[in-house]
Amino acid sequence: MINNQDNTCSRCHIHTKLLETFKKCSRCSTKHCNQCWSELQTSDDYKILIDILPKTNNSIAKRICSTCRKIFIQNTLENSKVKKQVEQDDDYQLALALALSKNEADEKIKQKRKLDEDIHIQKFNLIEKKQFNDNHENLLDKTTEAIERFMNRAKSNYQRHRDVIGDTALLSAFISLQTCATDLEQLKYDLDHQRQHFETLQEKLTALRDAREALNILRYEHHQKQRQEHEHLEQQRRVLMIQKVADLRQFKHTQIANFQESYFQHLLDEEHKMKELFKKPKIL
Repeated sequence: MINNQDNTCSRCHIHTKLLETFKKCSRCSTKHCNQCWSELQTSDDYKILIDILPKTNNSIAKRICSTCRKIFIQNTLENSKVKKQVEQDDDYQLALALALSKNEADEKIKQKRKLDEDIHIQKFNLIEKKQFNDNHENLLDKTTEAIERFMNRAKSNYQRHRDVIGDTALLSAFISLQTCATDLEQLKYDLDHQRQHFETLQEKLTALRDAREALNILRYEHHQKQRQEHEHLEQQRRVLMIQKVADLRQFKHTQIANFQESYFQHLLDEEHKMKELFKKPKIL
């Protein structure tokens, strides 16, 4: 409650009595009469400001005028928009960082899985190769043993003059030889298949080597062509520079000759004028 010296309300501009009290805005220090101040306390701006401000700062809305309230509301809304935009930007940056970190983690997991699969495939190929070699050696040993057993049994029967048809041991050795023959045929087929596979790989490697050599030749020819073009352009540039220098030199000589000629002509004119001047007094 502050006494007003000029007794004029800044809102209604009405002069009041000398001792009548006024309300003063705490921000701009403008004075209002009691009626205008009461109307300001029930205005829409006051209600909006009360809703915007927290409960602890409601006393600020009661001590400022309508103009300051509008400015305060506008600044508060702008600050809230800026703060919201900053929070959105921070959320976006955080989400982007999380997405990038997730992508990097997924990429690392994929690379690790691929590496593990490659290692597993290599181990599996080594195991298969080892098993194939072991089976191959076992089959050869089994076949050699069956042949030796069959030959020894046949020699024994021949020396003892026994009947070959009724010998069960010889028959079992023959059956084992037939089994080994079937396995050897399968082994031969597998080896032929591997040979064809490696021959195909060798052909592909040869084609790749030829393509690389052809590419190197083309690259070398391209570099040579570029070098020749560069040398040709450099030679043309030198010829043009020489021609330009010759033209400039010729132009310089021409200019010097013209200057000398004009200078000599000027000297002759001056000499002629001097002679004319010397002749005039003699005539007088």
